[in-house]
Amino acid sequence: MKLNELPMTPANKNLTAKEREELKQQVREEMMEKMRANIAELEAQNQQKFQEKLEQARREAAQMALEAQAKDETSVGPTKVKPYLSNLNEDPQLSGVIQHLLVHKNTGLGRRQAGADDCVIGDKTQKVYWVHMQGLGIATEHAILIRHGKTGSKVELRVLEGVNKLTKVNGTPVRESVFLQHNDRILFGSHQLYLFKNPLAEKRDDGTETSDDLDWEYAQRELAEKTGFEAFEKKPKSKEDIILQKQLLELIPILAEANGIAEELGKNRTFDLLLVPPTAQGLVYGEKKETRIVIRMRDTTTNNIWLWDKDQFMEHRFTMQEMYQNFLGNSKTTIPKEEDPFLQPLSPRLVGVAPAFLQALGYRLDVDDKLRLTSIEGEEAGSLDFQIIPCTKTGKVLVDTDDSGEPDFVEDPHELLGRPFSFKVIINGITLFNSRDRNAVSVDYRIFRETKFTSIKFPKAYFKGPLSGRIPSDNERIFSIGPVTPEVLDYFANECICFMVYTSQDDRSYQDTNVQRKDKEICRTMSFVRDEEVSDINKLKTILSLTQKKLKRHSKRDEKIKRFIEQYRQSPPTPENYKNVLESLANVFASQKSSPHTLNRSSASSNPPLNRTSRANDSDDN
Repeated sequence: MKLNELPMTPANKNLTAKEREELKQQVREEMMEKMRANIAELEAQNQQKFQEKLEQARREAAQMALEAQAKDETSVGPTKVKPYLSNLNEDPQLSGVIQHLLVHKNTGLGRRQAGADDCVIGDKTQKVYWVHMQGLGIATEHAILIRHGKTGSKVELRVLEGVNKLTKVNGTPVRESVFLQHNDRILFGSHQLYLFKNPLAEKRDDGTETSDDLDWEYAQRELAEKTGFEAFEKKPKSKEDIILQKQLLELIPILAEANGIAEELGKNRTFDLLLVPPTAQGLVYGEKKETRIVIRMRDTTTNNIWLWDKDQFMEHRFTMQEMYQNFLGNSKTTIPKEEDPFLQPLSPRLVGVAPAFLQALGYRLDVDDKLRLTSIEGEEAGSLDFQIIPCTKTGKVLVDTDDSGEPDFVEDPHELLGRPFSFKVIINGITLFNSRDRNAVSVDYRIFRETKFTSIKFPKAYFKGPLSGRIPSDNERIFSIGPVTPEVLDYFANECICFMVYTSQDDRSYQDTNVQRKDKEICRTMSFVRDEEVSDINKLKTILSLTQKKLKRHSKRDEKIKRFIEQYRQSPPTPENYKNVLESLANVFASQKSSPHTLNRSSASSNPPLNRTSRANDSDDN
């Protein structure tokens, strides 16, 4: 019997020729599918084994080369009696394989060739023995390690002119010089990370002893803390915090590499990391709330910026590495302009965000406020005047009142369940502190489960000239919800509308004073505390307004009770009068209707009041 023939069985004995052919084809396809699956599995296993062997071979070759280099450098004497530098690597197996022994009084580090040479140290000419060190950010003559005292137990690290920002000890840039202590972590250039070992003085100046369990991750975490990342200032409290810290530890040295490549290629670009909290992302309701890592590229001549997410940055990184390798090899190969990561097209720049929390809507209260506009660095960039007003579908303001004639409200948001709900979002005006932010400005936002942004355009003329302060005609919109669900109440109680303000960019040269800030300030992330404070203030406003409304209502009730008490005080205690008293009490404590009440403004708007007439053409049903 051939492989593709069916064995004769009672089950297929009575099949027609066509049915047998179809069954045979089905069996053939099943067999081929199993064969393909088996082949794929074998190929995957072989590929995995090949990759493992290849990686192991690379590791062994690298380690042999590094050990050979270390052997050449340490042939002068044993490391146990001399201070030395020991490398730190992301791969623990490659840490400690490079050791620069400080045998001489003066040991220089830099790209220049190894050997002895006379150099001016202080006001004297001294012999310096140079150790060749290469890599991004390493200068030709980068730093000198000077041993002091009879035994040479005190070691001074002196950075040379122009490289102070490219040398850090325990995460802090070295301005001129610093005396090293046992187990200090030293960063040369972008990513040359070393541990200083001093067998002659293992105790630090304060008498303490540091742990010998110091690795690459510890040093990177220290660099992140000293740079100013808030994510490292406290211990991680959740799994998300741990993941965020891990991602930052991976990105920080890669970012240093990108900065080094940009400097080597003369691209006038700098890179830094920013952390954007969920309240500043304009998330759709239901999206996972997590802090987003953003990489910012800045043009140092025009101060234009580009914001990339992690995946975009990693794609550009490979192109940067290719460009740098071509540069080192003097290759004439060029990267197409559209693929050059340093020449990305300009897009609108994010000026800042203003989250408007919605707790008041759960009580059918208006919100009329001026929001602080916060830049992505966490600084105040301006303000945004807005209103959120419960209304009908056509935009008519609700005018229901309670029995005392006062505007009514909802004491419990659950009273809204199952009922239709509409509200207006109105942008009354915007103030921007920096004149460069006042080009073509737009305010983008979306509500609840919307995927597309609503964009309000503010022309440049809005900020100056005869049209200054004129509000765009499309500055308001009505958002209608069908029957209110628990998800809608959760949205009101815990979410916000994130107003995102953008401005256009151009290639004009512009000097921003913020560029001169300290590194720690530049890398500061948007403050989580600040967003929490905005939410807390919003909640307090809602609670205050609701409490004031309740007190006013209770005061009205008290006045009514006093009036009918006086009315019936002199009346005889007849059944009829008793019935009248009960009816009066029932009227006082009757259930209320619902209508909005307005929160007091935190600050007055400088713009003229807005005409609230709706442009909707639908019915007046709420």
